[in-house]
Amino acid sequence: MKNVEVTEWAFGGWLRGLDHTAAVGILVGLFAVSIVCACFSYWSTLRPLSISRRIPLVGLRSLLFFLLFLCLANPTRVERQLLEPSGLGTLAVVVDVSDSMTMPDNRKSSRLDHASSLWKQWRGQAESAFENIHYFQLAKNTRPVDSFEAAIDASFSTGQTGFYQSAQLVTNAAAGDLAGLVYMTDALDTSGSSVGVDQMVAAAQERQLPVYFIPGVNRLKGADRVDIEKVKLPTRIVQRSSFEFEAVYRISSDRARSLPIRLFQNGKLVDEQQVDIRAGDNVRRWGVPIQVEDAGSYEIRLEVGAGDYYAQSVSEVQVYESLPKKVLIYLGALDWGYRYLADALHEDPRFEMDTIFGPSTGLRRVAFASDAPVLNDLPSAVSGLNDYDIVILLQPYIADISAAQQQALAAYARDGGAVLFAISNTEGSRQFAGTAIERMLPVVLDASEESAKDVATRNFQAAMRRVRGGENKTAETKFALAASQKAVLRPLSRLDAIVGSEFSTMFAQLPVELQSIAPEYFESARVEFAKAAAQVQSQVQADDHSNILFATQTFGSGKSSILTTDLFWRWHLSRPSDDPASSIFWQQMITWLARSTDRAVRITSAPIVGRVDEPLSFQITGGSDAVWATVQNRAEGTLRSLPVGAANEHGVHVIETDFAEAGDWILRVEDTETGAYARTFFAIQDLAPVNEAVVRSVDFETMKELALRTGGAVLQNGPPREWSTRTNDELLLDESVSLRWHQQWLLLAILLIYSTELILRRRARLL
Repeated sequence: MKNVEVTEWAFGGWLRGLDHTAAVGILVGLFAVSIVCACFSYWSTLRPLSISRRIPLVGLRSLLFFLLFLCLANPTRVERQLLEPSGLGTLAVVVDVSDSMTMPDNRKSSRLDHASSLWKQWRGQAESAFENIHYFQLAKNTRPVDSFEAAIDASFSTGQTGFYQSAQLVTNAAAGDLAGLVYMTDALDTSGSSVGVDQMVAAAQERQLPVYFIPGVNRLKGADRVDIEKVKLPTRIVQRSSFEFEAVYRISSDRARSLPIRLFQNGKLVDEQQVDIRAGDNVRRWGVPIQVEDAGSYEIRLEVGAGDYYAQSVSEVQVYESLPKKVLIYLGALDWGYRYLADALHEDPRFEMDTIFGPSTGLRRVAFASDAPVLNDLPSAVSGLNDYDIVILLQPYIADISAAQQQALAAYARDGGAVLFAISNTEGSRQFAGTAIERMLPVVLDASEESAKDVATRNFQAAMRRVRGGENKTAETKFALAASQKAVLRPLSRLDAIVGSEFSTMFAQLPVELQSIAPEYFESARVEFAKAAAQVQSQVQADDHSNILFATQTFGSGKSSILTTDLFWRWHLSRPSDDPASSIFWQQMITWLARSTDRAVRITSAPIVGRVDEPLSFQITGGSDAVWATVQNRAEGTLRSLPVGAANEHGVHVIETDFAEAGDWILRVEDTETGAYARTFFAIQDLAPVNEAVVRSVDFETMKELALRTGGAVLQNGPPREWSTRTNDELLLDESVSLRWHQQWLLLAILLIYSTELILRRRARLL
């Protein structure tokens, strides 16, 4: 930022619309004519004057004309505050040089060659858009290098790719204001690490980094095989409910063919399809809704293919009679709406609620759940939040929430928790701009500065505009009396869901008589705009993102959301006292926002297929510290125990082991204190390690998912628009204008010159 002071000529009067050069020429010509006229008038006076008397009079008259023409030229002093153009920050470019990227096809072209050719085309735009570009090499490990030429050096290549864990390593190693990640890769991770897509997204979202991909492609294809890469379903649900079973499978084939895909529930066929695949690599998603009625254990088995061209995955879902949701409310400032929210949760046995009163309330913090300890403040470690399914921050003050508590909230959301940030005044939300809490929210908060005086003035003006009879400016006393009698509160505004949003789906699940009733608010806070990965659920206008009312965002494995309105307490008061609309709305909304209740021991990360003598990693969360694990071969019935590592700071136990024999296996983990258990099924195959380039094709699905969740893109036809729309022009921040001729000394000088001329004329007896 720099300050610039210049003098500009803003011609006035009839000269205003003329070209600058023409206006200057006219004034100079008129000034010359005025000098000639002055000389003529004092050389042809009625009384003869000496030369010594004529010259001062001509000089004074000419100086007077000069100052008058100077005022007509309107010299103006302009002070500008300019923001000098700067780059977008630092761009980290990660070059994958693993074997799958460097192995040539039948045309001697590797995937790295293709990705490098694209980057060379767009490199100039990236260098002009970003202040710095740092390069990294990716294979089994990730390391920084000095240049792009060093990054594509294949001497670092190995038989494995640590793709998912690279994002955290790069964000830790990259210096400066990191503004984006670019991957030149095929998105294959063959390291066997437990780190996955969610952890990679969390690392990028923690620093608000968009992730871009330049995919490396060639004619190299995978071996003929069927792989089930991902299975997504809940581990625990309540009875008489449904859930979505989702699977991602990959089929590599040397020719077009048709394969069956079947889904079984406790051995009973639920759904079956015949899938047509083309020659080459095929990645498909398949989703099936599954209905469960009674409590118990349900085995879900997916089969893809038939005969030797076959893969299966077995999962288990525990169905319970009820699973209450545990809610933690942090009340930063007293709010009428808190009472009605708390009442709605208290009257529903599906919820357990604890409340923390912030220091600014002046109240003692208590716990409402009888079996929970009293919380005196927000926990500074994520372990203190893991027992809750959602944390609600109501009207918080930044001064009352420490940096450690903010980091704990962010880590809680990344690990699968849900956070609702509710604040209804812009002044309060501005305090959180640039904090760890803002980084996890789906919006960028309004960071502009506005004084309390400006706020009070604006509020007063708005109040006066709402007063009837405010146009009467002739009788102040009468107006004041009318204002006191006729002032009315402005009407409430509806929190309408955007058509097609998840919020609108939530309304559709309300009782029929309540589906058309939207909550109404009185005031709301302003935000700057929604982030790339945000889902705007409600806003004032369809195309105005500065007035976002409600938005959500997937943050790591969890969800963060923001509500910028009050808690609808005036709407509650406007309805009949026995009307359940307010309570039902809050109960439904908290149920929707809160994570799936699953605080018992569960297996959160497990492989579907492993190889003999290959290390496998399992992650266990929930339950107590007394976790016992056993593994069993389903065919032979052999059973052995496995050591369970101590829980880390995120409450995750890690089991690492290998298997010496092939077969179908069951891992069972049990909480010895409660008796709750969880199981997972996986297969161990007796296959020799195969080069990753032969086994896997380019994973476009993973690239698209990562880009979508981080606000990036898969780059195949050109660089992102943000790189090319950057301008080198300086941005005008502020400008102040002052008239140089509008000065007391100049006006006094003109008066003094004219007075002196009159005195001299008097002395010369010309008057």
